[in-house]
Amino acid sequence: MPADGTEIAAFFDEVMAVGVFALILFAASVSDVKTRIVKDEYTVMLLITAVLTNPLLKCIGGAFLTVLPFMAVLIFSKKSMMGGADVKIAFGIGAVLGAEKGIIAVMLGLVAAVTVEGVKGLVKKKRTEGFPLVPYMAAFAVILRVL
Repeated sequence: MPADGTEIAAFFDEVMAVGVFALILFAASVSDVKTRIVKDEYTVMLLITAVLTNPLLKCIGGAFLTVLPFMAVLIFSKKSMMGGADVKIAFGIGAVLGAEKGIIAVMLGLVAAVTVEGVKGLVKKKRTEGFPLVPYMAAFAVILRVL
C-alpha cells in the first residue's frame, strides 16, 4: 500500500530534524578543533531544535541528566579535565536525544576520544594537554539520533 501524504511529510520532517542537528554539531566540532572554543550560539541552536522536535520534559530531563557526569568531574576534580564547551554541547545533545541516548552518546564519545587521542600520543611519543571532545560526542549523537 502506497504511503499517504502525511507519512511522507513526517518522513521529510524527520530528515530535516536530523540534518539540522548534524549541521549544528558539525559546525560546533569544526569550531572546537580549530579554535578550542565553541560559542554559546551552538548550544542555543541545539536547544531550539530540541524544543521544536521533542516534548519539553524530555528536553529538560535529557539535558540535565546528560551533563550530570560532567558536573561531577568538574566539581570533584582538582584540575579541570574538560572545558565548558564540552558541558554545553553535552547539555544540548541531551536535550535533543533525551537522557538515555544522550548519556550513551556522550560516554561513547568520551571513550572514543580518550582511545584515539591516547593512541595518537603513543605514536607521536608526545603527551598533549587536552583535546577537542565535541567532534567525538557529535559523531555518536548523530548516529544515535538516526537509530
